Amino acid sequence: IDGSQSMADIIDNLLELSRSEANRLVLSTRSQNLEEAIRSVTAKARLRYPDARYSVNIPQGLPPVKADSLRLERILYNLIENATKYSPGGNEIKIEAKKQKDSVVVSVADKGIGMPADRIPELFEPFKRLLTHKEHTKGLGLGLVVCKRLVEAHGGKIWVESAMGKGSTFYFTLP
Repeated sequence: IDGSQSMADIIDNLLELSRSEANRLVLSTRSQNLEEAIRSVTAKARLRYPDARYSVNIPQGLPPVKADSLRLERILYNLIENATKYSPGGNEIKIEAKKQKDSVVVSVADKGIGMPADRIPELFEPFKRLLTHKEHTKGLGLGLVVCKRLVEAHGGKIWVESAMGKGSTFYFTLP
């Protein structure tokens, strides 16, 4: 089942990227409960990565976001899966959200291998992978570029803070 799920994820990411490249990415936005979306995605990730540990911290009264539900789940899944793949087994992946002015900021943090600062801009380019890790991880380098395109299509921003050996935290905003 893992192989077929990996293939489905790759196809979904390729479709999203091709829609974006062709200026045919159409969002169906409506008010979304971010906590429900995060909990749904972490439940799916737990099925695929049963040894991974996820903690979700969402404050009471977090306002809904205006988002396309399928694309919101794609963004969250890509970020959570990356954090899981690049973290040593058993390390906790922290997913948090907070209100900031007219938007909500979501973060996905890991205590994984991290990445060198001078290579970070490459993360959001198609088919780029930072080969700073010793273990082979599956992927084509599509997940983060798809996240960037989808977040920006929603009117948000995405960025990362990382240090070698200390892990990475990916952030994105939604209106």
